[in-house]
Amino acid sequence: MKKAIIWLVIWTFHIAVAITFENTIGGSGDDIAYSVKETSGGGYIIAGSSQDSLNGKKSMTLIKIDHSGNEEWRKITGGGNNEGFSAIETKDGSFVIAGFYVFHINETDSVNLIYIEKTDSEGNTIWTYEQPYVEETFVHNYAACEIIQTKDGGYASTGSPEYMPSWGSFSSFVLKLDSLGIKEWFTPDSTNYIGDESRSIVQTEDNGYVFTGQSDWNQHYSDIFLYKTDSIGNFQGLWIFGGTLYYSMSYSLKYTLDKGFVILGSTYGPSISLGYLIKTDENCIMEWDLIIGDQESETENSVGKSIDVTADGGYILTGNTEVISTGKSDIWLIKCDAAGNILWKQTFGMDGDDRVYSVQQTTDGGYILAGYTDSFGSGGKDIWIIKTDENGTAINNPLTPQTIKLHQNYPNPFNPYTKIWYNLTKTENVNLSVFNSKGELVQILSDGKKEKGLYEVSFNASELNSGIYFYKLTTENSCETRKMLLLK
Repeated sequence: MKKAIIWLVIWTFHIAVAITFENTIGGSGDDIAYSVKETSGGGYIIAGSSQDSLNGKKSMTLIKIDHSGNEEWRKITGGGNNEGFSAIETKDGSFVIAGFYVFHINETDSVNLIYIEKTDSEGNTIWTYEQPYVEETFVHNYAACEIIQTKDGGYASTGSPEYMPSWGSFSSFVLKLDSLGIKEWFTPDSTNYIGDESRSIVQTEDNGYVFTGQSDWNQHYSDIFLYKTDSIGNFQGLWIFGGTLYYSMSYSLKYTLDKGFVILGSTYGPSISLGYLIKTDENCIMEWDLIIGDQESETENSVGKSIDVTADGGYILTGNTEVISTGKSDIWLIKCDAAGNILWKQTFGMDGDDRVYSVQQTTDGGYILAGYTDSFGSGGKDIWIIKTDENGTAINNPLTPQTIKLHQNYPNPFNPYTKIWYNLTKTENVNLSVFNSKGELVQILSDGKKEKGLYEVSFNASELNSGIYFYKLTTENSCETRKMLLLK
């Protein structure tokens, strides 16, 4: 068995971190993307949640964006803490989203239950599956964490309850629907405990299913499990993997080209968390594992969130590294070969809390990532979509934006410090300047030739009076201006 350790260095200040395109989507409340998948037309489908900033309630959100990251349409479902965790394009060009809905038992009590919806290519509802509430059976909350389309044209979803009310009760599950959204089977039954949380599922060549999550059979520590069923949900095998620390959790599972499995998650203890990657053979026997993060660090925690198998037989994996003292996180992106050797790594993030939940290799050989940022955007957490090339950097692609982007400063309003970000798609001369409301030049923040990439600039307004100011980014062929507010 091979073990390796990677030390990730996450900088809060980034220079020339190149992005093919990036876009934020959201309003004044918290907006989060949990899943992103490329569509047959070259765009992307996103599953997540949108929050009403007034009442704090969340709604399941399905968003379609084009190949340049521009929003084409958005579908909002529910308004009572519903969320969408997984979305896919179906074989007929439609979409399916999975998550949970809130069932109100009475005026004071409610429960979260599985919700799955199929839409057409424009987001119009075709059918819905709503897990029925049964008082004697469903005594806690359920959510569908991932959905896949099966070889017979139906769907399989896995997920978990929000908590376990008693030992041996319902646990992680697989729900099988036919092509019309009608339940075919649901496993396990109330006597067959699997594990506390299941997050990811694949269908195997024999038409069975393998899903993964976190278990706590010993009732003291938690381990990663792989659970296999046949094509109708009958138990076929169970495998347990412990990490280097007390607890382990898996978030993402993929079927590999050699018919084995890769699992990405974390191994963690009371004061440390590390990303954790496991590769098994076709019999679910571990071949090697990989630790991601600094085991000696007392200031950072890392966790792996999503993995995809790449066309070369290797893997692309993504996750977060959090600064413990602030609770704020940056995103990392790592490319491995088939043997788990690291080929390259990239980091994305600014001064706020930036997190990722999904990655996929795209047909152009690049990668699409989805999560959220509160470093910039419309307020609160905003959905953050990042598209890279095959090296995690920018490319000259006619299908991606070839214009600069000047981001809104953060914080805004501010006193007296704020930060400004801008993105360049090629090397050119740049001038970034601040003006007052009369159009008078206040300060030049940047002037000169810059390479393509994402830049962060600090602005100190300690000697200025309160009021509205403007900052303008001028390049050789374009200019863009934004407004900011200084409040002292």
